[in-house]
Amino acid sequence: MTIDTQQNLIVTDYVNNIPLRKFLPNGTAVIYPPIQYANVFDVTVDWYDNIYFSSDSLCIVQKLAMPNGSLLTTVAANGTRGKGLNELDSPSVNGIGAVYIIDWGVERIQKWLPNAMAGTTVAGGNGYVLHLNQLGGPSAILVHTENSE
Repeated sequence: MTIDTQQNLIVTDYVNNIPLRKFLPNGTAVIYPPIQYANVFDVTVDWYDNIYFSSDSLCIVQKLAMPNGSLLTTVAANGTRGKGLNELDSPSVNGIGAVYIIDWGVERIQKWLPNAMAGTTVAGGNGYVLHLNQLGGPSAILVHTENSE
């Protein structure tokens, strides 16, 4: 879940298979079209209230451009599961639009720059190993939105 600049609460409802739902400050709930994917796993927003979400079944991270939510683009992955740069969950976006994403299947965090064709590993990456420089089951990431690095 995340909160945009208008104080709307945006959540994924994985169990009920409602990809994205927005709760306005007055409590009104809105289901986001044109999202018709199953298994939306996590969601975040950038400074412009663009919504980034990951689909567990499609193994992608997509961006829903605001304010009207009509433009949907894939920002990371190729839509297949596996041990490559493609099993992505839990996105977080910094101030310049770089998307940091947990690659849960390979125990790492990937950084995808705007318009990138591939991500780079910034943490972990050698599977589940008990070392200080490795990750074991990363589940969430938060980056500072004002950071340009």
